[in-house]
Amino acid sequence: MSNRTPQIVEAPWQLKGTGYMFLYNFPKNWGIPKNRADFHITARGQRRQSWEVVTPEGQTFFKADLSHGRFPLPVHTAFVPFPLLQTWEGRHYLTKFSGYGLGRFAKLDRLEINQQLFPDITPKKPLIGLRVDPFHIRFPVPRMIEAPAGQLASYPVPLKGI
Repeated sequence: MSNRTPQIVEAPWQLKGTGYMFLYNFPKNWGIPKNRADFHITARGQRRQSWEVVTPEGQTFFKADLSHGRFPLPVHTAFVPFPLLQTWEGRHYLTKFSGYGLGRFAKLDRLEINQQLFPDITPKKPLIGLRVDPFHIRFPVPRMIEAPAGQLASYPVPLKGI
């Protein structure tokens, strides 16, 4: 495995960017596999939304109704730092991303999953939910990790020096 440094197209980026940039650069730069999907978000009053996520072939695989509170609070990954460790095409990418925004407590009111296309997360109950809008996230150049795939789970992931 070489220590090639991936090239970043633009950082920080926001979710509202072009889909092609994400599909192409996430695997190449950070080892994050991506598939294209269309997100349909419908406002249901001032503090409720319905989300539907559809494949390019028109198959719905995720539906959710969400509600959120009124009072905003600042959100920053410095409060809960965690690195992202991904394996892609035999390479291990370690990234300490950062993000910030304005959050409100949120609740998942309804969830439907097409288990043929997406893992069934309906039995999981979130401890806390946040709606962060706007949310700004930055993925810096990752550090390449030299470790066999079977030993990656026990690899010590430092929070400093990434």
